Amino acid sequence: MEEQSKVSSKENIFSYFPRFEETDEGKHAIKENQSEFRKSKTGRVLSIILIVISLLFLLLSRQFIWGVILFACGVLGFLSQKNREQKANINYYKSVTSYTMDIANFLIEKKFVGSKGIASHDFGFIYNNDFCAYFSILNGNLIIYSKEDIKEVQKERVLIGTTTTSVSSGKTRNTVGTTIGLNPMGTRKINFTTNANSVSNYEWHLDIFSNFMDYPRVSMVFKDSQQMENLISEAYAFLLP
Repeated sequence: MEEQSKVSSKENIFSYFPRFEETDEGKHAIKENQSEFRKSKTGRVLSIILIVISLLFLLLSRQFIWGVILFACGVLGFLSQKNREQKANINYYKSVTSYTMDIANFLIEKKFVGSKGIASHDFGFIYNNDFCAYFSILNGNLIIYSKEDIKEVQKERVLIGTTTTSVSSGKTRNTVGTTIGLNPMGTRKINFTTNANSVSNYEWHLDIFSNFMDYPRVSMVFKDSQQMENLISEAYAFLLP
């Protein structure tokens, strides 16, 4: 793979690398993901059966304690399958991200020598003083912009939603009323206090507009973090026309 010339172009990344699902790593990741979901499906069915049995215990017999125990086991088993699926998806996500980073590092070493890069889950972005390149392992696009063709660069931290959590606490105060014998009869007054905490969720957008008519715009979305902000700001400074 030769070092890239300073000319805007559109190529196919799969001309240089196989698709993720065609690699040994990809085949293994897909197989593991599918296997975990099959196990999860079986576990859900067994958990539902256990819940039904527990309800029969509660309704048709006097084995109340056993019914409660079986019901709790069924519910916990059902919820654990959800955790299994989430873990399987996370592992698959990590495998795809690792493959993307391998491609980005290889391109920097062999095709875009002396460049810097940012790798996300399924795309990578490489740049230097002369050009920038974007690739996606989803559609295979490898877009290369020469510095002369870049018209505008925009970066923005975008609010995508707010997560609110609330905690309620209460204080009990006894109020003495009438008495019967030696025991005061009173009421209890509970004062509740609710504390709500809101967390704003952001993501970073980096857009590059060019004169390259075959692919005039590249838009990228990154997770929000201080490290990512620093990387995007550095790329932004390099690419400004």
